[in-house]
Amino acid sequence: MKLPLPALHRIEGGVADWERIPSEEWNQWQIRAAETNGLDTPGNRETAKGLISGLASLALIARGHTTAGTLGLLWARNKDLKDGKIAEATGTKGPVGEVADVVTDNILAVMAVPALRYRKIISTEQAVAIGGIVGLKFFGSGITRARGREEHASRIAKVGAALEWGGLIGLTAKRIAEEWHMPKAAEKIGAISDPVLNVGITLGLAGSAGYLRTAFRRSQRR
Repeated sequence: MKLPLPALHRIEGGVADWERIPSEEWNQWQIRAAETNGLDTPGNRETAKGLISGLASLALIARGHTTAGTLGLLWARNKDLKDGKIAEATGTKGPVGEVADVVTDNILAVMAVPALRYRKIISTEQAVAIGGIVGLKFFGSGITRARGREEHASRIAKVGAALEWGGLIGLTAKRIAEEWHMPKAAEKIGAISDPVLNVGITLGLAGSAGYLRTAFRRSQRR
């Protein structure tokens, strides 16, 4: 049984949506995408908003503004969920958007590690595991692209990332409850968030192994 996969900037064969149809049929966003080589699209704008707001939110959390930072993270992750759907709806999925979606997710994951570990919101083991997942993804992806192979985010990797972020945001919510002197609520939130994060990490490691298999297999499957 295949895991459900949300709408993504996913393309096949390296061909953008607007390149699959005659130029006279392009909508206004496809025209803009073609003019900017796929850089300026509605989905990419959402991706950029999610990256900027996510980095700002993590900085707030690291500086002790846990509530504001957590709300900002929720907004940022909503942008990540919407970017692929918007790209699909406007017919502007392309290679730039697909890469940007993955890279920004990994940048935020890398930056979350020191910010949340500094506040002791996540454990050392969780921090090391998340950093390792990102490192393996970049290594496998780099080798895959260097060998001229097509590479996409796997279902396991995407579901794992979603659970990771769910767990991370849950643990920041736990810290908020502690700061607001709500120990029972903090205990309940932590009892859910910690396992969710750990399952996400496990799936993330499995997804990273998939990147490595793609990178080093002898021939591309047809």
